[in-house]
Amino acid sequence: MRFSLDLSAVDREIWIQAQTASKDDDLPRVEALMADLLSRHPTSAVFNAIYANTLKLLNRADDAVAYFARAVSLDPDEELFSLGLFHCLWRLGRKHEALQEMRRFTSLHESKEYAGMSDEISRG
Repeated sequence: MRFSLDLSAVDREIWIQAQTASKDDDLPRVEALMADLLSRHPTSAVFNAIYANTLKLLNRADDAVAYFARAVSLDPDEELFSLGLFHCLWRLGRKHEALQEMRRFTSLHESKEYAGMSDEISRG
């Protein structure tokens, strides 16, 4: 999924640096750069989700949940954000909350991803 971002020249440079750091697998740098962008754009669902995913990759799923939840609240129709929240909650053993998010999203939209997971969960 492609997202359009309306950024100033300074923010665009930070964004490019974050993308480069991500390609270089420099997650601590990605985290710092995304935290900076998020402080400038706290209502950006995309930045909340990217920051959350970075935290998850840094094995900080506890911290990531709040940012995925914020991304979902800002853009409840974006499946990637919903799936990010679901996976973090599931990883943390918060399965009831994860399933609530799955039900919330699938009550609004069809999802092959969630349908496949639902089948796996049902089989146990």
